[in-house]
Amino acid sequence: MFPGRLPLYFLSLSLGIDQTPRIGQDHRASWIAFGLIGALIVAVYGHTLSGYFIGEDFAYISLYANFPLTRWPGLFVQDWSQGIWGSPQPELRPLLALSFMVDGLIWGGQAFGYRAVNLVLHIICSCLVYAVALRLLRSSLLVAFAAAILFAVHPCHVQPVVWITGRVDLLPTLFCLSSLLAFAHFRRRAEVKALTASYLFYLGAVFSKEYGLMLPLLIAAYDVTRPGSLSAPPESARAKWITAVSPYLGFLLVLVIYYVCRRNAFSPDLAAPGLPELQHLASQQIEYWRYLLPPLERMTEPGIGPWREAVPLWQFCSIALGALLLMVLVVLALRLGRRQAGPGTMPLMFCGPVWFVVTTLPLGVTYISERHLYLASAGLCLFLAEVAGAIFDARRWRWCFPVLIVILATVWTYETAAQIAPWKRAGSITKRARAEIGALPETPPGTVLILDFPTRYQNAWLFSWSSPFLLDHPFFQPALHRHFVVLEAPDNYYRSDDWQRKPDISRVSDAQADASFLISYLPGDDRFETRRLDPARVQTVSRVLQVGWEIPAPPPSSSWEEFLAILKN
Repeated sequence: MFPGRLPLYFLSLSLGIDQTPRIGQDHRASWIAFGLIGALIVAVYGHTLSGYFIGEDFAYISLYANFPLTRWPGLFVQDWSQGIWGSPQPELRPLLALSFMVDGLIWGGQAFGYRAVNLVLHIICSCLVYAVALRLLRSSLLVAFAAAILFAVHPCHVQPVVWITGRVDLLPTLFCLSSLLAFAHFRRRAEVKALTASYLFYLGAVFSKEYGLMLPLLIAAYDVTRPGSLSAPPESARAKWITAVSPYLGFLLVLVIYYVCRRNAFSPDLAAPGLPELQHLASQQIEYWRYLLPPLERMTEPGIGPWREAVPLWQFCSIALGALLLMVLVVLALRLGRRQAGPGTMPLMFCGPVWFVVTTLPLGVTYISERHLYLASAGLCLFLAEVAGAIFDARRWRWCFPVLIVILATVWTYETAAQIAPWKRAGSITKRARAEIGALPETPPGTVLILDFPTRYQNAWLFSWSSPFLLDHPFFQPALHRHFVVLEAPDNYYRSDDWQRKPDISRVSDAQADASFLISYLPGDDRFETRRLDPARVQTVSRVLQVGWEIPAPPPSSSWEEFLAILKN
């Protein structure tokens, strides 16, 4: 194969498109499906492109906007956060960093480009779900399209798509699904180049986010459940096992490479996470089912907190296992009812309970977040589409299948729109805040700037962990954090637990500038207000609070609220 055709070959493997001649109508139908999927996603998410950066976006984009490409290889043996949070993070994600570096070169401080990249990644992942259904599960075009549509509008995808840093879940999912499709192509056609592509995609997955490490388990599950995998004659058992196991040596090599890089990047206590507690794991599984089956999340939210505190461990485990058992019973019922329009029993088990377990168990070592389910939700959407297609396979009931999918997709789209609203609003607020800061008059260095900004807007982040990055390049040129002495809410500071020892808090008492400004967001009026303050008063209040911070010190939040109350009265 000519080197110039390699990118096209990898793309065709990712989207599940064979390069061998075949009936053109199938190809045209797939490309039409891709176009419709993309149009739907743009219709649902396109209006968020006008938003701005939020939360951790300010930190990572500021870090990688001008990061030298010559230093990028070093990120394979370094924490990708580069210590900006004040302590090492056990995260080895050089490819995610590279994506922000490329964005920084192209878009600079323009949020539109970063958001557009996330949107395109979501479109590609949705098309990959279509390809997985078509190539791995041997589904019909209609069932594959239904699975992709459900994935495209699933409500738990709002955060990965709308939050720029949520790309941390989009990118590894793209690589995981691409690797799975390339491996399936290898099993069908025994092409070494397809297997090589699968290895390269896996390499991309593990160096995008840690949960990509579990991909060989998902591939092994596919290998066991694919049609014909267990039908070899007894005399060929040894050859069969050699053929089955040898391709996994490449995945093992990738794991060794990752292990070596991680051992060089982190100390032993950070290199390997500890085992999760059983109660955390069981409650996490229940939370994930709530996120995966909207609007169940909204219906159970009011009582989930107290319930979580009171329920014993055995009930947690029984509920979590019961959800998996229900999926298994659905598959067995379809088998007994001889309703198998698409895949057989084993492929349904693969995209149902097996997919869920393999993609969620590695998440037991981290906190609970619905964005972590981006890859897991692909299996659920495949399972729901396949089961619905199998139930309504009779000719006289086939019209029920598209009706059911349309109803489900409509409900999920409504839930998605409801969850998008606060994130879009948050981006609008941070964009106006940036404009308010940029409109300040020219002042001498050392001017005190007090930012009374909220940390969240409903369930969306606003300025959480954004300081001092908000005032840095590329959001302001030249960077303003060196010009101003800045004070802000503890939760907006990148190290909220260390807020009282922040250098600017001690500097504000010594500031000799003749100007001080307080910029406040007034949620009731939905506007920003800028006040010019008496510098002497600001310094006096700061000294009083610093004396109050001596042992026993009050919580940072109460100190901040007291500080603002004195300034505003």
